Amino acid sequence: MQPPAKYFCVANADIRNNALKSSLQNEMGAMLFDQLNNALQTFKSDKIDARSFIKVCRMVLDFKQFNSLFHELLVLMPDISKQNELYSALDKPPGLTPCPECRQVLKDTDLIHHTQHHQLQYDRLIDSPETRSRFKDLVK
Repeated sequence: MQPPAKYFCVANADIRNNALKSSLQNEMGAMLFDQLNNALQTFKSDKIDARSFIKVCRMVLDFKQFNSLFHELLVLMPDISKQNELYSALDKPPGLTPCPECRQVLKDTDLIHHTQHHQLQYDRLIDSPETRSRFKDLVK
């Protein structure tokens, strides 16, 4: 079994996470925000499935909020397997795309930035002394 892929933070992740939290608190109020946060923690700890978490989110967010804020919540979640559970349960929503390399779910606007991380990893791997010595007989 292949180990889980490493999550790469999306561009401006800290700023986006703070903005998301602030938006959710302002839009929902403290009680509903706590309810959403509790559901998120319950989902992350595998006590509820993706569909149940989405149901809670749809109850506390209106349609417009759900489409914008929930997608941001999904891409900022630093667990690729949990991202994919939500992505599949949402029936592959437009505007979100799993990376073909690692399956991290990204907004379409984040995909180029993300794939550059993979390219940097490959460049470092290819240029490492260990890799060069292992494949020196192949490359002459």
